[in-house]
Amino acid sequence: MAKADKPVPWHQLHRYCGKDVCRTAALGLEYRRRVHGRGGDAIYADHYRALGKACVALSLQGFLVDNEERRRVEREHQHEVKMLTVALDVELGNPLREWWATNRLCTPGRLAKVKVVAKVGLSNPYLATYFYDVLGCKPVARKGRSTNELVLRMLQHKAPPDLREQVVRAANLVLDYRYHTKQLQFLSDVLVDDDGRFRSLYTPTADTGRLKSRKNALGGGDNAQNRPRESAIRRCFVADPGDVLVEVDESQAEDRMVGGMSGDPELLALALASPLDVDIHKLNAALVFECEVHEVSPERRLLGKRIKHGANYDMEGERMAEVALVETEGKLVLDPRDCTQWLERQHTARPGIRKYHRWVDEPVMAGQYLINSWGRWVRFPTWRQSKHEYKAAYAWYPQSEVGVLMNQLGFVALRREIKRQGWAAKIVQQGHDSLVVSVHPHHAWAVVNFLCQSLGQVRDYPGAGGTWQLGMPVGVKVGYRWGDMHEWKVQPAREEFEDVMGNYTRRAA
Repeated sequence: MAKADKPVPWHQLHRYCGKDVCRTAALGLEYRRRVHGRGGDAIYADHYRALGKACVALSLQGFLVDNEERRRVEREHQHEVKMLTVALDVELGNPLREWWATNRLCTPGRLAKVKVVAKVGLSNPYLATYFYDVLGCKPVARKGRSTNELVLRMLQHKAPPDLREQVVRAANLVLDYRYHTKQLQFLSDVLVDDDGRFRSLYTPTADTGRLKSRKNALGGGDNAQNRPRESAIRRCFVADPGDVLVEVDESQAEDRMVGGMSGDPELLALALASPLDVDIHKLNAALVFECEVHEVSPERRLLGKRIKHGANYDMEGERMAEVALVETEGKLVLDPRDCTQWLERQHTARPGIRKYHRWVDEPVMAGQYLINSWGRWVRFPTWRQSKHEYKAAYAWYPQSEVGVLMNQLGFVALRREIKRQGWAAKIVQQGHDSLVVSVHPHHAWAVVNFLCQSLGQVRDYPGAGGTWQLGMPVGVKVGYRWGDMHEWKVQPAREEFEDVMGNYTRRAA
């Protein structure tokens, strides 16, 4: 896997790995004793042994990269970075040099060398000096002289009228520069192995049972689970020669879990509804904004989704506004007071959400732990839980149910079925609630049908109203490039699937 021009120091690597293995073995013995003492042997066998093998196989398999497309996208970002570097030096550098000269904080020789963009990127001390000293912006409450993305976006909307245009222009340059340099890091050829594959290290180490992904031991790969859906980077990932990509994902899974666990009849009905019959996010938006469902615009639908998510996890208005500002890259600017009002309307319209919160509170207060339908549990060991821990508990239940469902009945189950049936298929990416497979067209339908049936089987789940049942709806995508796939909200008919798949196979050929 290593690059020919960057030989691996095997002697050092072997010595490091040997020490690491010894420490891991010692920790393994201690953890085995703890697991056995708490009666968790069966849970460990079910949740880690098969999953660990599947993670190793996925880490070794990797995702094929179209290097021509990757280099094309990389050149676009490099061009943007060069242009932004010049613009930043003009916009920020000249005022900084002038300010330092006026305040006699730098020698003339030092002033000539001042550059906002250093070799390693933007200089945060320079940014703080520019926004808070040169422009005179007031630091955001509880954030200090920070220049992170959230603070810069807040400064844009809180700057005085006479400074707003300048603050907005400077902050946009900084944020654009950071965005393009971040994309370049992921597009680096160092992360792609010599055989053209992007190999991340997947581990089943999250408290919820989800997988984590990061760089592998040789420095290749990266976190492959947080690529934006609309990102051009996804188009760089393609199916293996002669294959198509198939992706399945659990439909609105976390929201369904909260609704079913609440024990509320209305929320339970929505949790069991087909994505073709009910658009839950549109319905939420209509409730919050007090309008008819057909009057909900795409923008309000997205807002309705965010409000429901915030209500499920007991988010405050200020936090909801901050999350929306960052996740939409400044496109969605919300007033925290409006967010608070919307969240209150959501709780008024859906009182079952509070029932879910109270149901989760009881075991956390009484036994300081939670356990899901798979027998997986998490502890809250402090004698007095804080608001933060209760919110973590509200999120843990649906995330653990959804993550373990994908792992056990999707990831591990498909790997076993591929071996048993001899399908020409390889799992190339695992998201928290999705799975991507590179598969020969002759076996694509078999893979889709198996995953939809396996993930969609009816299971019992705990809840405030007692045990309830759900067969998780599963969406399906097919294509050649990960960023360009045809989507169905539910499993399509075989003829329709194969007809659409044929278009991609002919195009790839």
